[in-house]
Amino acid sequence: MAEIDLNPMFQGVRNKVGKMVFYRRNGETCMRTLGTYKKTATPGQLKIRAAFSMLIDAWNGIAGLMQSGWSALASKNRMTGYNAFMKANFRACVEGRPVRLSAPVGDIAPVVLTAAAGAPGAIRCEFTPAPLSNGKHLALFYQQVSGDLQTRPLEHIDFGENTASPVTVTGLEPGAMYAVYAVVTDQAYAGAAAVSESSGVIATAGQ
Repeated sequence: MAEIDLNPMFQGVRNKVGKMVFYRRNGETCMRTLGTYKKTATPGQLKIRAAFSMLIDAWNGIAGLMQSGWSALASKNRMTGYNAFMKANFRACVEGRPVRLSAPVGDIAPVVLTAAAGAPGAIRCEFTPAPLSNGKHLALFYQQVSGDLQTRPLEHIDFGENTASPVTVTGLEPGAMYAVYAVVTDQAYAGAAAVSESSGVIATAGQ
């Protein structure tokens, strides 16, 4: 702390000005600077932050058709698609469950997805009903959910029309956990005009 000679206009001040605090001691006006205080986040707060970051990465990964599905759904409640996606999925993400990745566009029936560890760095996925027919495509989306990562991009693979089960996602981190989602589209995902509801699971890549 410091005792200083103040301009008369500051005499009697007992308050904060910027990073300086003025107060009275023994009849004198004194000054001290504010210290910095950094609060450590609790495990619960860190979990919430990680879930929020993961959902942002997932939203960015469904740009285009699936985002438009959320926007159409949200318009009924005067919301944005982004807000609807976050509201629908935040609790599931915090609890470590698969989220609802897509709100359907068009009238395509979804599949039921199951997944298990495959070869090192791979997840083997089965779906029903299979195979797909009438030129329908299967696209698998996947996002790493374990580990201490700054970003968790949502990737996808289009397995082509009339896809048969099983299919395998490769090139993953061995032993890491992933959220895996299956959607059915009317053509290759990049040019699709219709998409089903998503089916999601949490699975571990083979070690």
